[in-house]
Amino acid sequence: MSLFLLSVCWFFATPFSKDSTIQIKGWESLEPFNVAYIHGWKIFDQYATGAKSIVKVKNKTLLFNLLDGNRTDLVLLTRIAGLETIQRMNLRGIVPLEAPLAVKPMFLYLHKKHKSLLPYFNTTLQEIKKDGTYQKLSEEILVPFLSKKTHLLESGKE
Repeated sequence: MSLFLLSVCWFFATPFSKDSTIQIKGWESLEPFNVAYIHGWKIFDQYATGAKSIVKVKNKTLLFNLLDGNRTDLVLLTRIAGLETIQRMNLRGIVPLEAPLAVKPMFLYLHKKHKSLLPYFNTTLQEIKKDGTYQKLSEEILVPFLSKKTHLLESGKE
Protein backbone atom coordinates (compact mmCIF):
# COMPACT_ATOMS: atom_id res chain seq x y z
CA MET A 1 0.00 0.00 0.00
CA SER A 2 1.22 3.50 -0.84
CA LEU A 3 0.73 6.72 1.07
CA PHE A 4 -0.11 9.86 -0.85
CA LEU A 5 1.54 13.21 -0.47
CA LEU A 6 0.21 16.61 -1.38
CA SER A 7 -1.43 17.38 -4.68
CA VAL A 8 1.40 18.77 -6.78
CA CYS A 9 -0.26 19.80 -10.04
CA TRP A 10 -3.24 19.22 -12.29
CA PHE A 11 -3.72 16.45 -14.82
CA PHE A 12 -5.35 17.73 -18.02
CA ALA A 13 -6.48 14.68 -20.03
CA THR A 14 -6.13 16.19 -23.49
CA PRO A 15 -6.92 14.91 -26.98
CA PHE A 16 -4.39 15.83 -29.69
CA SER A 17 -5.18 15.83 -33.39
CA LYS A 18 -4.00 16.95 -36.80
CA ASP A 19 -7.50 18.39 -37.35
CA SER A 20 -7.94 21.49 -35.19
CA THR A 21 -11.63 21.74 -36.12
CA ILE A 22 -12.61 18.61 -34.17
CA GLN A 23 -14.90 19.51 -31.29
CA ILE A 24 -14.53 17.25 -28.25
CA LYS A 25 -17.07 17.81 -25.50
CA GLY A 26 -16.67 14.92 -23.11
CA TRP A 27 -15.77 11.26 -23.37
CA GLU A 28 -18.86 10.38 -25.41
CA SER A 29 -17.71 12.64 -28.23
CA LEU A 30 -14.79 10.23 -28.91
CA GLU A 31 -17.27 7.81 -30.50
CA PRO A 32 -16.63 8.60 -34.19
CA PHE A 33 -12.84 8.63 -33.83
CA ASN A 34 -9.95 6.20 -33.87
CA VAL A 35 -8.15 6.87 -30.59
CA ALA A 36 -4.70 5.94 -29.25
CA TYR A 37 -3.14 6.26 -25.81
CA ILE A 38 -0.39 4.77 -23.70
CA HIS A 39 -1.10 1.32 -22.27
CA GLY A 40 -1.84 1.37 -18.55
CA TRP A 41 -3.43 4.81 -18.26
CA LYS A 42 -6.43 3.87 -16.12
CA ILE A 43 -8.42 7.05 -16.74
CA PHE A 44 -8.37 6.36 -20.48
CA ASP A 45 -9.08 2.64 -19.99
CA GLN A 46 -12.12 3.58 -17.94
CA TYR A 47 -13.60 6.46 -19.95
CA ALA A 48 -12.44 6.22 -23.59
CA THR A 49 -14.31 2.96 -24.18
CA GLY A 50 -16.81 4.38 -26.67
CA ALA A 51 -14.29 5.34 -29.36
CA LYS A 52 -14.60 3.86 -32.85
CA SER A 53 -11.32 2.00 -32.27
CA ILE A 54 -8.64 2.07 -29.59
CA VAL A 55 -4.91 1.42 -29.95
CA LYS A 56 -2.64 1.26 -26.90
CA VAL A 57 1.11 1.81 -27.24
CA LYS A 58 4.19 1.69 -24.98
CA ASN A 59 5.31 5.33 -25.01
CA LYS A 60 4.75 8.91 -26.13
CA THR A 61 6.97 8.63 -29.21
CA LEU A 62 5.01 5.66 -30.57
CA LEU A 63 1.78 7.46 -29.72
CA PHE A 64 2.61 10.56 -31.72
CA ASN A 65 4.10 8.51 -34.57
CA LEU A 66 0.63 6.98 -35.00
CA LEU A 67 -0.97 10.39 -35.25
CA ASP A 68 1.74 11.87 -37.44
CA GLY A 69 1.43 8.87 -39.79
CA ASN A 70 -2.36 9.25 -40.03
CA ARG A 71 -2.97 5.88 -38.35
CA THR A 72 -5.24 7.38 -35.68
CA ASP A 73 -7.49 10.43 -35.43
CA LEU A 74 -6.75 11.38 -31.83
CA VAL A 75 -4.14 10.64 -29.20
CA LEU A 76 -4.87 11.09 -25.50
CA LEU A 77 -2.24 12.31 -23.08
CA THR A 78 -1.67 15.09 -20.57
CA ARG A 79 -1.45 18.49 -22.17
CA ILE A 80 2.09 19.19 -20.99
CA ALA A 81 3.46 15.74 -21.89
CA GLY A 82 1.85 15.98 -25.33
CA LEU A 83 3.21 19.44 -26.05
CA GLU A 84 6.67 18.42 -24.84
CA THR A 85 6.58 15.37 -27.12
CA ILE A 86 5.47 17.40 -30.14
CA GLN A 87 8.34 19.84 -29.51
CA ARG A 88 10.93 17.11 -28.87
CA MET A 89 9.90 15.18 -32.01
CA ASN A 90 9.73 18.42 -34.03
CA LEU A 91 6.24 17.57 -35.28
CA ARG A 92 4.17 20.02 -37.28
CA GLY A 93 0.41 20.29 -37.60
CA ILE A 94 -0.51 18.42 -34.41
CA VAL A 95 -2.45 20.44 -31.87
CA PRO A 96 -4.07 19.93 -28.49
CA LEU A 97 -7.82 20.28 -28.71
CA GLU A 98 -8.85 23.00 -26.31
CA ALA A 99 -11.40 21.28 -24.11
CA PRO A 100 -9.71 18.73 -21.83
CA LEU A 101 -11.60 15.48 -21.32
CA ALA A 102 -10.87 15.62 -17.59
CA VAL A 103 -9.05 17.83 -15.10
CA LYS A 104 -7.88 16.08 -11.96
CA PRO A 105 -5.32 16.76 -9.24
CA MET A 106 -2.13 14.74 -9.44
CA PHE A 107 -0.42 13.42 -6.34
CA LEU A 108 3.04 12.17 -5.51
CA TYR A 109 2.95 8.69 -4.05
CA LEU A 110 5.44 7.16 -1.66
CA HIS A 111 5.80 3.45 -0.88
CA LYS A 112 4.94 2.49 2.71
CA LYS A 113 8.51 1.37 3.40
CA HIS A 114 9.51 5.05 3.07
CA LYS A 115 6.79 6.26 5.46
CA SER A 116 9.38 8.06 7.60
CA LEU A 117 10.07 10.44 4.69
CA LEU A 118 6.43 11.55 4.36
CA PRO A 119 6.63 14.50 6.79
CA TYR A 120 9.84 15.71 5.10
CA PHE A 121 8.29 15.65 1.62
CA ASN A 122 5.07 17.32 2.76
CA THR A 123 6.91 20.05 4.67
CA THR A 124 9.33 20.73 1.82
CA LEU A 125 6.54 20.89 -0.76
CA GLN A 126 4.55 23.28 1.44
CA GLU A 127 7.65 25.44 1.96
CA ILE A 128 8.49 25.76 -1.75
CA LYS A 129 4.87 26.62 -2.50
CA LYS A 130 4.88 29.24 0.26
CA ASP A 131 8.22 30.88 -0.66
CA GLY A 132 7.41 31.10 -4.38
CA THR A 133 9.94 28.52 -5.61
CA TYR A 134 7.17 26.19 -6.84
CA GLN A 135 5.49 28.99 -8.81
CA LYS A 136 8.82 30.15 -10.26
CA LEU A 137 9.71 26.63 -11.42
CA SER A 138 6.21 26.14 -12.83
CA GLU A 139 6.48 29.34 -14.84
CA GLU A 140 9.98 28.49 -16.03
CA ILE A 141 9.31 24.87 -17.00
CA LEU A 142 5.59 24.40 -17.57
CA VAL A 143 4.12 27.69 -18.75
CA PRO A 144 5.78 27.61 -22.17
CA PHE A 145 3.59 24.53 -22.87
CA LEU A 146 0.34 25.99 -21.60
CA SER A 147 -2.27 28.37 -22.90
CA LYS A 148 -3.11 31.33 -20.65
CA LYS A 149 -6.48 29.76 -19.73
CA THR A 150 -4.89 26.46 -18.72
CA HIS A 151 -2.21 28.23 -16.65
CA LEU A 152 -4.86 30.19 -14.76
CA LEU A 153 -6.75 26.97 -14.00
CA GLU A 154 -3.60 25.33 -12.69
CA SER A 155 -2.74 28.24 -10.43
CA GLY A 156 -6.34 28.51 -9.17
CA LYS A 157 -6.62 32.14 -10.32
CA GLU A 158 -9.46 31.83 -12.83
